[in-house]
Amino acid sequence: MELLQFKYFCDAAQTENFSKTAKKYGVPPSAVSHSIRRLEDEIGVKLFTRQNNVVYLNEKGRQFYTRISAALSEIRGAIDEVQKNTSFETIRICVNAHRALVTKILAKFQKLYPNIDMQIVNFHDPHEEEFDFVIASDEVKLDSFDRYKIISDELAVAINESNPIANRKDFDVSMLRDEPFIILQKPSSMNDIAHNVCRSFGFEPHISIQTDDPSYISEFLRLGLGVCIVAVRSAEQWNYPKSVLLKPIEGCTRNTYVYFSGKKLSAYKEKLLDMLIKEFK
Repeated sequence: MELLQFKYFCDAAQTENFSKTAKKYGVPPSAVSHSIRRLEDEIGVKLFTRQNNVVYLNEKGRQFYTRISAALSEIRGAIDEVQKNTSFETIRICVNAHRALVTKILAKFQKLYPNIDMQIVNFHDPHEEEFDFVIASDEVKLDSFDRYKIISDELAVAINESNPIANRKDFDVSMLRDEPFIILQKPSSMNDIAHNVCRSFGFEPHISIQTDDPSYISEFLRLGLGVCIVAVRSAEQWNYPKSVLLKPIEGCTRNTYVYFSGKKLSAYKEKLLDMLIKEFK
């Protein structure tokens, strides 16, 4: 007897239709019928009543189904339990947007599956290496990947309240033409977004500080060393000081996606993808 025989039997017991079971498993109906007949021969008991090309689960079949379905459930549970404690794959992730929030999600995933080898790279060109997941905005073009939008984030200008421009009622991005800009360096999506926003207001930003660490930006803003175009939800994760004001840029948003390989994902990669989608909502 084989495990597949029991799987065919349990499914057919629920549907009482060998063709539906065959379709589910991607095999001909004859394969299901032959497998179940072989199972009946091996245990010496008829489990189905067959009449005019219609099958019915008989009393013996119902008794058998109750025990076998429970056994299969135990087997699936045993597999899940073993997989939780066995490292058999590596997941490579490139995080170019929402690093603070993504880090919290990845930490939660790692706690659930501690033996999975997670390799995380921040602010990296996703074209240079192979990754299973890339977290980035729609500024990134990854043609070989599928993608799922996890958040649409409003953009704002982060500016110290001591800057006279910050308190102007008619505040507009064009007023920042001569201001020093603090900016995340490439390949952060905010680098391209900051340039594109400024260009839409008719000027190129004067970059005074570039960094790959968002926490530095918070400190530079506190010191009044420049202004920065930020995604609001991402900025909230970095706990900007109260002296830093966020001035909304009307009509400007950043869409952030999780990009993933179009190939069939493993069970753990499916779990991580599902967690990334749910946690951002």
